[in-house]
Amino acid sequence: MAGSICGNPGRMLDRGSSGDAPRAPEPVSIVTINRNDAAGLARTLRSIQALRALRPVEQVIVDGASTDGSLQVIAAEAPAGPGTVVVSEPDAGIYDAMNKGWRAARGRHVAFVNAGDEVLPGPFAAYLDFASAGDADVYYAKTLVRDPRSGATRVHERHPDQLHRDTVPHLTTLTRRALLERLGGFDERYRICADRDLFVRARTGAAGFRFFDEAVAVFELGGASSQKHRTRLEDLQISGAHRLIGPWRYRIRRALLALQALRPGR
Repeated sequence: MAGSICGNPGRMLDRGSSGDAPRAPEPVSIVTINRNDAAGLARTLRSIQALRALRPVEQVIVDGASTDGSLQVIAAEAPAGPGTVVVSEPDAGIYDAMNKGWRAARGRHVAFVNAGDEVLPGPFAAYLDFASAGDADVYYAKTLVRDPRSGATRVHERHPDQLHRDTVPHLTTLTRRALLERLGGFDERYRICADRDLFVRARTGAAGFRFFDEAVAVFELGGASSQKHRTRLEDLQISGAHRLIGPWRYRIRRALLALQALRPGR
């Protein structure tokens, strides 16, 4: 990464702007968080640059003080210029970094496309056009899920009325920044499933959701949310906290998860 960024690891920089001049807001900000995933980050940033050739979006990159060459990837793949913000400093986890990202953003809506994920430039551009014509608090679309070993993909689709048991993937959502502000962002007590908690709180608070019926991004299996037992336990905690399941069902499921944790190989 450029020397000015490496020399100020805790400073937020608007690359290409001078001093503290205010940034002109774009309709959408894309937040990318990363820690020591230089190869995945390169794929992500290249896909976003291809999108930026089609539509104006702000790019916010939050790097957790990586030591693997990620800063050099950012310097190469996210050219300096108005509308590019880079933060590099230690963080307290995925959702701490994502909270830093949306708070640094200036777009009306915020997307979260993290290192290793990729936007599909053409479909995502159409998605942005769709969102710009409406007034929903949260837009959501289909996701392509890719197996890193075989390269095979499948379409993943979830809706707000399924939040009692699953989540709308944050990768293919555009969430109004004012809503994130009102809800306080992601609850950092959750380490894997805070996105589901956020969308449950949004829906409970009467936020408007609108669906775009096309796959607009690629999620590669293998991240934190792929840790099945921990994900199920945190999902259960969220269901209990929001009373999405009754107390007896919660206790039974908690006991079953505890038994599963005792199985050999866990």
